[in-house]
Amino acid sequence: MKEKAIWTLLTALSLFLAAFMILDANSEPEKNRRAQEEQARRTPHVIREADGCRVYAFEDGGHQHYFVRCGNDRTTTHRQYDDCRQSGKSSSCKKSFEVIEVAG
Repeated sequence: MKEKAIWTLLTALSLFLAAFMILDANSEPEKNRRAQEEQARRTPHVIREADGCRVYAFEDGGHQHYFVRCGNDRTTTHRQYDDCRQSGKSSSCKKSFEVIEVAG
């Protein structure tokens, strides 16, 4: 009988903790934090710098995008990548190409 009461108490405590964690994950401060992180990923930021040129990166549509800016010159960055999609057990890839042009 005592063992059953302990298991009941542990189960209730586990359910309470799980509910608290779910509610905390959906709290307003947590949603704001996630929104700020997403905005930071979508905003171009410098990842490397050499010889007066800066390499920027940002995320859009689940892909990392990169471009280069050298001084005040107009810079064009060409990039080819595989765009892969998975559906069930099969996946398909196609070559994608992007051009990012930065005005000086």
